[in-house]
Amino acid sequence: MRNIFVRYLIVGLLGTGLNLVVFYMLSDKLGVNHNVASVAAFVIAVTQNYVINELWSFSRDTRRHLHWKRYTLYFSGNLLGLTVNIIILNSLIAISTWKLKTIPQAIGIAGATLVNYIWAKKMVFQRQNNSNEIEY
Repeated sequence: MRNIFVRYLIVGLLGTGLNLVVFYMLSDKLGVNHNVASVAAFVIAVTQNYVINELWSFSRDTRRHLHWKRYTLYFSGNLLGLTVNIIILNSLIAISTWKLKTIPQAIGIAGATLVNYIWAKKMVFQRQNNSNEIEY
């Protein structure tokens, strides 16, 4: 279980990096509204994270493959994390002036990380044992 969490964190760091780069380019460089930039960055990063988590983080055998239903479940669960992220992002922007909006975006992502992990572990990447009962 510890190994899965470490892998999940590595993938999360990759996703966070991609999210922040996309957000920075859209919001801070191109002047796109920070909420629109946050959603666009989310869609790109969550798709990357699903692929890597599916094939590496939560994979216990080499036969694991991408699955549209699990992607949809993963994406929909991460919408809760996006909501947490946007609430934090907008709260921080409302209470202070930020030269780079990427900073409150990063804080929002940090706030959403635990929510996203719990959803992924418990709902998306469940493992079935031999008796067809789901293991967590």
